[in-house]
Amino acid sequence: MTRKVCAFVVLTFLALCDSGWSQASMSRMQELDQNIKMVYEQLSNDPKTMNQQLAILYFNKGVVAYEDLQSTSKAMAYVRKAISFDPQMHQAYEFLGDLQYLSQQMKQARASYLRAYQINRDPRLKQKMGQLKKEFTVEKDMKKYGSSRFIIRYANGDRDYEGYQIRQILDEAYRKVGRDFQFYPTNKITVLLYGKENYTQFKHGLQWSAGVYDGKIRLSEDATKSVQDLRALAYHEYTHALVQSLVGYAVPTWLHEGLAENQEAKIQKPDLSLLQQAKVQGQLIPVETLLRVSPGQLGSNAAIALYYQQSYSIIHYLTKKYGWSKVRKILLSMKSGKGFEQAMFDVLRLTPKTLEKKWVGSL
Repeated sequence: MTRKVCAFVVLTFLALCDSGWSQASMSRMQELDQNIKMVYEQLSNDPKTMNQQLAILYFNKGVVAYEDLQSTSKAMAYVRKAISFDPQMHQAYEFLGDLQYLSQQMKQARASYLRAYQINRDPRLKQKMGQLKKEFTVEKDMKKYGSSRFIIRYANGDRDYEGYQIRQILDEAYRKVGRDFQFYPTNKITVLLYGKENYTQFKHGLQWSAGVYDGKIRLSEDATKSVQDLRALAYHEYTHALVQSLVGYAVPTWLHEGLAENQEAKIQKPDLSLLQQAKVQGQLIPVETLLRVSPGQLGSNAAIALYYQQSYSIIHYLTKKYGWSKVRKILLSMKSGKGFEQAMFDVLRLTPKTLEKKWVGSL
């Protein structure tokens, strides 16, 4: 029997995915500042062109502030500055809406998306507003609990968790998961704990999932029978959020899940029965296949469970053999633009075939 598992979902946020600035650093911010200075100096006699260029530059400063400097507040300020220079810049309104949405500022996000849609009638914006309306309807009655690192919303159901319990679990995950990765996100992360009926609306068709990270951490209260279950679920989904903050969208699904499963295993021992059975029967998923598929492509629940167990096992092997520091180097190499295979070879001198041979030999 397979247990419910967790998932990572990539949603399309305009500036975060399509900006082309995912490799930005402080030097990129300095370059943008220099360009802003040049625009003022060279285009002062052409106010219309100057304002358009300044809007683009401040928009990109907003992307850098969010992705690299981990500052939502600075990102919002820069994007608002962009809008002040070009009130018709629909990309800026949409990005501002994305930032407000991820920060659980739902009414403000709706206003930003609506303004973007008024300028640019993109069906995608209607979808975002529809998603936001659905979430707002469910979440407006949720309880709130204060936290310096998280935006916590929860609905009391059968388990009747208290806000302080959820915050303690999340703060613990922040410390302990962050210690392995040597990374501690500074942006607040929204965490939503749903009752049984409401969670099903937000798990993106992933019927097997008990939690999902899609820019927000969404947890199903119904999938937890105890505080320990909630801790395991929170560690798993928080790992997705951390990896997303550290690397961006460059991490393949199996790696995301393997990292998250290893952090979850700190709380609950993983079930590896399907992995052991597949090894005996010679039915392991080839590593080269694992690198390229998502669990939803595998069809059966048993195949999905094996995918998670193998992902866990491979990352467990890498961390035990080489240490978390090497895994972190692989992730940072991927952030610089390399694929997993190249990054792994650069750091560990392993190819998918040599990894498979060594990993299988360790089972």
